[in-house]
Amino acid sequence: MLKALKIFLSELTGETVHISEFSNGRLSTIHVEESSKAHRVFVNIGTILPYHATASGLAYLAACPAEMIEAALKVPLDGFTEFTITDPAELRRRVAETQAQGFSVNRQGMEAGVISASAAIAAPGGRPVGCITVAAPFVRTGDDRILQHGAAVRAAAENIFEAFFGTDREVRPPLQSRRNG
Repeated sequence: MLKALKIFLSELTGETVHISEFSNGRLSTIHVEESSKAHRVFVNIGTILPYHATASGLAYLAACPAEMIEAALKVPLDGFTEFTITDPAELRRRVAETQAQGFSVNRQGMEAGVISASAAIAAPGGRPVGCITVAAPFVRTGDDRILQHGAAVRAAAENIFEAFFGTDREVRPPLQSRRNG
């Protein structure tokens, strides 16, 4: 299901699509579908995606509880490019913007020349488990186009949730086993 969805999203946008997962306290890439275009963004499996420097990180953080957002604001925000968010107040503003629109946009935060849109993939109860992201060369992706990518990843994240969990967003207690004797 994930493979079919990321291939569809890559064909729809014409750009590289990657899926990340939160594990061991960090967000990292687990699936990639590269664009068929010669000029494209390459993302390696296992790439660590810093919260403050990537669209995936912003989308993930925006879906987290307030205490996790605050914890992320207390660590040093290393710069990767001249466009990386390194100011906690700006990161807080971008998280709020992401929460309002349902997807994040990151312009050259991790790597110069790359623009990305990402949406968090949630589990029941709303806790994020990862993200789905479209990454494109900055030179051919204007504001209208990146907003289209954002709407596409937001819809894809919803489709992933429904495929795995149905439409019920409530957290259910685990079933208890009953043993006789």
